[in-house]
Amino acid sequence: MTQALFSCVINNGGMRRIAQWAFRYSEEFDDVFFIIFSSDDIKTNKNLMHVQLDKFNNIFTEEIIEKYQSALKTQLGNREFSFKIADYMTLAYIDFIKIPTVYDTHILGKPLHDSILKTSNLLKFDGVFFKKAITSIVDLMSFSFLRFENSWIKHADAYITNSEMTSEHLKKYYKDQIENKNVFHIPLPGADKKKELSEYSKRKFKYNIYTFARVHPQKGFHFILNNDWSKAGITIRGLDINLLTSEGQKKLTQKNITNLSWTNSQSQLELDILSSRFILFPSIYEPFGLALQEALSLGSICICHTNNSGHEEQITHGINGFLVDMETEDWISIFDELQKMDIKKLDEISRNAIQSVNFGDKKRNQIFHKFIQQQNSDFSCS
Repeated sequence: MTQALFSCVINNGGMRRIAQWAFRYSEEFDDVFFIIFSSDDIKTNKNLMHVQLDKFNNIFTEEIIEKYQSALKTQLGNREFSFKIADYMTLAYIDFIKIPTVYDTHILGKPLHDSILKTSNLLKFDGVFFKKAITSIVDLMSFSFLRFENSWIKHADAYITNSEMTSEHLKKYYKDQIENKNVFHIPLPGADKKKELSEYSKRKFKYNIYTFARVHPQKGFHFILNNDWSKAGITIRGLDINLLTSEGQKKLTQKNITNLSWTNSQSQLELDILSSRFILFPSIYEPFGLALQEALSLGSICICHTNNSGHEEQITHGINGFLVDMETEDWISIFDELQKMDIKKLDEISRNAIQSVNFGDKKRNQIFHKFIQQQNSDFSCS
């Protein structure tokens, strides 16, 4: 069977879930060969290979590109593929393979950069909370890759989007680059299997308000660090203590912000989520929130920033969660309202949250498998 080539990276965010799906798909189907770039040691099989990363970043220097291309040429040998699928994090490494390209738009640089530029008070933490210019450096990295992204999108033969909002952003921000090429919407992997869960009102909560994410301007940490949580209290998982100044550490205590170290353990994150009264998602841009999907699947009460991207696609305000504009001055007052809300109403929202989620891989696999067959046919005829 003719194989397509699919490459992705494992990071501490949503791409880890994509890679986990790739493992499962590669064991069930033979129509795609996967390349996983990762600093982790990972299990391979006949349809999946691993390229060792020193570390993950978005800086595509000639030296870095040449290094990983050389590793790929050695490992791939004489393998041939019908077409390749990749996003901005790995396309530079497989671009030497001259076959048709499908650009996988997990995240788009222009709407992300636009969101960063529009967000007030985003850079005030450099040198205050953070020892280095973390937000400035990350934003510069995001800006620097735009020139790569623009070229990749322009020269791609087709596109995959993982949410309806991303399809809209692709057509809005990259109209001249995509011309009249096909855009295929393929949903992301669903949440894990439905679990036997206790009703929301019967859970024992360890944390009042909880949030978890890697440190990146996209993730909206400024909405947390800008506010005084002395009344409600908030727990963060993912804010690396080594990045913080001594003043920053003091401010966390003063603002009643509890900081937990990051973990890649799904079981620990699930335990955290089930132990939290409210889950906060402050991202300023999120094509489709896989972490949000997981929290909803556990019947959590999720409060999300109105970021004109994935949050509005996943949350219907007051039905399966809540949307709030975190750019407004008194947005955290929503927690005063939630604390007073009738518990039966919260139970209903919790049940709706679970019902709003896609579970398992079946839907993605069916659509993805059909897409592969169609593209093999289209590219072979072109």
